Amino acid sequence: MKWRAPSQRTQFWLAAPIVLPVALLGAIWFSPLALVFWLDGKWRARQGAKGWHVWFAWHPVRPGPWWQRGGWVWLEMIERTVGGEGYEYRLPGGEA
Repeated sequence: MKWRAPSQRTQFWLAAPIVLPVALLGAIWFSPLALVFWLDGKWRARQGAKGWHVWFAWHPVRPGPWWQRGGWVWLEMIERTVGGEGYEYRLPGGEA
């Protein structure tokens, strides 16, 4: 008797005990990650609607445009807005 490959239906039932738990674990793992990205988008939209606003620099940031950034600012009140790639910072009273 010559060997024949199992049909697609048989292959499905043979793979189901492996594929279904892996898919379920993937859905459980990716759902918190999707929630984090969704919340980050909401947060950035909210921050972007504020425009330039006063912000306490609780971590070191470099104010100014990327092509002429000066020194670091830390533990001071500065202004911040949401730019194209991320946040943009400037010293208070800077040009918009």
